[in-house]
Amino acid sequence: MNGNIIINMIVLLLYGIIFFLHFAAFNFCSFAKSKSFVFYTP
Repeated sequence: MNGNIIINMIVLLLYGIIFFLHFAAFNFCSFAKSKSFVFYTP
């Protein structure tokens, strides 16, 4: 029982890290695009 709970917590943690990395990468790409757009337009 305890082993299953620990495995479930690890899986949820991995899913959270993957979701956070995807979200951060998407935000960073949009942020870089907006920064380059602002940089290219005076």
